[in-house]
Amino acid sequence: MISFRLQTAGEMILIVSAPLLLAAVELFHPDPGDLLDLDVRTWLAVHYAQIPLFPLSALAIPALVRDRVGSVAAICRVAMFIFAVSYIAYGTLQLQEILPWESNLHS
Repeated sequence: MISFRLQTAGEMILIVSAPLLLAAVELFHPDPGDLLDLDVRTWLAVHYAQIPLFPLSALAIPALVRDRVGSVAAICRVAMFIFAVSYIAYGTLQLQEILPWESNLHS
């Protein structure tokens, strides 16, 4: 028999609000298609907001499988950790490519 534990209020807030806030922030993510026409302030604001929101979103998913054991639950936990770390690193690398363009525009 599988037993289910109700999520606490704090867990429910994390599970719902972190991914929802991240989705709202992503609506403002600038398109880096044209690096010479990029709003760097918006780019920075979005990426600074992503720093806490990606790990919080990554914590939200394993909270759903908190009481579960087995390989599927373990894969979920590991995958969300890899997602959070790699996506923040990816965004940081993109930013490092864009900032030199911005400094050249103001010289």
